[in-house]
Amino acid sequence: MTSGSTSSCSRAASCFAWTRWRELRATRSARSASSTTIEVYLAYQVKLRDVLQLLHIAPNMRLFAVSHVTEHDIAAAETSVRNQEATGFADYLATRWQPRETVVSRIAPRAYEVMQERLLAAMGDEFNSRLAQRLAEHGLTATPMPSGSSVPRSIRKSPARSRAH
Repeated sequence: MTSGSTSSCSRAASCFAWTRWRELRATRSARSASSTTIEVYLAYQVKLRDVLQLLHIAPNMRLFAVSHVTEHDIAAAETSVRNQEATGFADYLATRWQPRETVVSRIAPRAYEVMQERLLAAMGDEFNSRLAQRLAEHGLTATPMPSGSSVPRSIRKSPARSRAH
């Protein structure tokens, strides 16, 4: 592995870990009435960056004391992120890491498009159902492609929602 690919891989690992602890932070924020979401977010960032060997974005932040995030919370988050990294990092790197997506779409646009179509086809009805549900929550509807593709041709306000506003 070259140093460039090592650097890229460590960036991907950092992105993966940040994504996982953001989920934990959201759970912790919901449990704490006395802390703001940003205080909890920053506390996790400060405390986890060293133990998980994450890239330092702002190394001198000092919001841990006001966040009410305990050492137990940090230890649990570290364990959770490490467990998820052991089981899910390769999948994340292959399918959801945005820099990889961008590079593949640029160097092999047709292959990337075919891969995206296959992914959508594999998701099938469940994807369409979840998409319709999420859009409906926001008063939107999707017009499917005539070819039967899972990708909506357009997204617009539903008539009932338009009249209500």
